[in-house]
This record gives sequence, C-alpha cells and structure tokens, in this order.
Amino acid sequence: MKIGAEADIIACEEKYILKRRIRKKYRVLMLDEHIRKMRTKKEAMLLKVCKSHKIPVPDVSIEDEYTLKIEFIEGENLDNYIKVRSKKKVKSILDRCAFFVAQMHQNNIVHGDLTTSNIIVAIKNKKEVPYFIDFGFGNKSHRDEDKAMDIHNFIKSFDATFPALKECPRLFKEKYAVYLDSKEAFRIQNRLEKIEARGRYLKKNTSG
Repeated sequence: MKIGAEADIIACEEKYILKRRIRKKYRVLMLDEHIRKMRTKKEAMLLKVCKSHKIPVPDVSIEDEYTLKIEFIEGENLDNYIKVRSKKKVKSILDRCAFFVAQMHQNNIVHGDLTTSNIIVAIKNKKEVPYFIDFGFGNKSHRDEDKAMDIHNFIKSFDATFPALKECPRLFKEKYAVYLDSKEAFRIQNRLEKIEARGRYLKKNTSG
C-alpha cells in the first residue's frame, strides 16, 4: 500500500489498484465527505473523457463513493525512463507527451499535476506510449491560465530533475504548440510567458 497526501493506493488484483480518498480530520465531516465524493467522481470522469479521445490513460471504474478501481499500467516512470535512455529517445517520448497534452487541452481537460512523475512509459503494440496517471487535481477548464499552468508545472518538474537536458523541455513546449490550434497555442504561450515572468519576479524578490 502507498499512502499519499490525498489518497491511499492499494494493490487489489493483478492488473488493478484501488485509489481510496482518505478522511481529512481537519475538515468538518460533511464538507470532507462532499469533497472526497466530488473528487472521486471528477477523476473518474476525466479519465473516461480522456479515454474517449484516445488519450492514453488507465481504465477506471468507481468502486464506492470514495474509491476508484484503476487499471495498473505496467511500464516505467518517465523519471526513470529519462535517466537511462539516449537523448534521441527522450526527445521522441517528449514529442508523444506533447501531442497527448495538446489533445487533453483541446478537449478542455487540465491534468492539474502534470509532472514527469505522473507519466508512465508502457509498451503497446511494440511502441513506447506515455500513459498519464493521477488526475486527482484535474479539472474540465476552458481557461488558458489552467492549461498554461499544466505546461509550466511539467517544464518546472523536468528542469528540477534533469537540469542538464535544457533543450528537452524547450522541445516539449515547441511541439505542444505545433499540435494545438494556432490561435489557442498563441494564447496559451502568452499566458505561459506571464506565469514564467511572475515566477522570476517572485524568485528575485524572495532572494533579494
């Protein structure tokens, strides 16, 4: 069993896990129950919508009000994948990641915690495919800010873990824009630049 900040992850069958949202004692009971039920339903809905648009995510079903039964994706965490692959391989898988994130955003799905830790590289039909997991903080959203934050979080997590591979997150960002509608790509890139500028401003003032 893995104990997380929002939920416990329990292996239940050979190809499935249970994701059970745990009680938060600092919240009023009725509010806590409402939040856990809402997040459980929402995560299942987001995974199903992704699946309907052929975005690689695990199969999911609702086990009870607070618990999801989620397909176990057998593969390699993207962090570990990057550590042992050639730069050419890394760029190739980031291209696929960018394509599917663009597909999510075109369908107004925001992951909410898009990091290298929440992508599993699996072999499907003899091809390496990035599977997106853990939509616990995800949402349906039309907002450019939310979509740009997905990209910002991914690039930030990549830079923090692999500072020597500077050109790789830049490639991801460029490919993502190519796979989007041009008008939407322009808006999101502008929003991303503002988010990055805010981050630089805060860092400068905090360090100063």
